[in-house]
Amino acid sequence: MSAAPTTFHTFWSSSATTKAPTKRDWSMRRKKPQIVTESMREFSKDRYGVDVLKVEVPVNMKFVEGTKSFGGQKAYTKKGSH
Repeated sequence: MSAAPTTFHTFWSSSATTKAPTKRDWSMRRKKPQIVTESMREFSKDRYGVDVLKVEVPVNMKFVEGTKSFGGQKAYTKKGSH
């Protein structure tokens, strides 16, 4: 019988409040994709013994200009959009 795979799950809580986003909120939204990418790079190293990386989409599509779900406040743009 083989051992269960070791799983590492990155979890980022998104604010569900109705208050307006603060400067810090916008700063974190812009940094989040890079932080998630760097975390995946780090925790996929052999020394951690992780077999599965479970990762959420690192952006909220509501803040991606050029998407159907765009809510009017831009934190990201679609790469390659015209």
